[in-house]
Amino acid sequence: MSTGGTGGASGASGSGGTAGATGTPGAGGTAGGADDGGVPDGGDFPDPVKGSEADIRLTGTDGDGNGVRDDVDAFIATLEADPRKQSVLVSFARESTAMMVLGGTSGTTKAAATAQALRVGRTIDCLHDLYVPDLATKKAILQSVRNALYDNAMRLRAYNHASTLLSGTIMRAGRGCDAAITGVSP
Repeated sequence: MSTGGTGGASGASGSGGTAGATGTPGAGGTAGGADDGGVPDGGDFPDPVKGSEADIRLTGTDGDGNGVRDDVDAFIATLEADPRKQSVLVSFARESTAMMVLGGTSGTTKAAATAQALRVGRTIDCLHDLYVPDLATKKAILQSVRNALYDNAMRLRAYNHASTLLSGTIMRAGRGCDAAITGVSP
């Protein structure tokens, strides 16, 4: 995560930052813009994975049951050869998908969205550590994965709705990899 920067719909906030109406917490800054690879607020962005945008299910097809659409799993494998980074990117996609599902579920509470946002933030914290000193690559890869995850208006709306539940929440993020979430030890 960037420290002191701004994030987008799934961008950064934390370490005393405040999650904005469309922000997901991480480690540093205030959510709301499109820095740190955040999803544009309702904007049109390129989908790097074609084929699932017409699927009417939020979660799409997940044949292996790992919580990530199969097309996104395959896409992540093309982005990164390092198995540790690949594992954390899949974790990021899984936790972001869970956040999206919360947004598409009526009655989701702020507490549930906050707990899930912290999990998303932990995957980003881990990626930050794994990509130092090449944070520009991390930013580009995260944006590509986000574009693949939120490849239609329904999915983007659901994720943004869950993010809206975080409005006014102050969150503190940790540093390093949480093996229970990412599958990667610090």
